[in-house]
Amino acid sequence: MKPYISKNELSRLVLDNGIKLDGKKIKGVRSYSVKQNKDEATAELTLFMDVRVI
Repeated sequence: MKPYISKNELSRLVLDNGIKLDGKKIKGVRSYSVKQNKDEATAELTLFMDVRVI
C-alpha cells in the first residue's frame, strides 16, 4: 500500500537551467535523479550535493 500524500504538501519542481523547488533555486546540486511511474502525477526527486557539516 502506498503512503498517502496530501496535495498541499507536494512541492513544484522545475528543471530549467538548474533545479527550482517552489520557485526557489537549489544551489550546490552535483547531480539529480527524477523517477516517475507511468500513469502517476507524482515523482521522486533525489539530489546529490556537496555540503559542509558543522
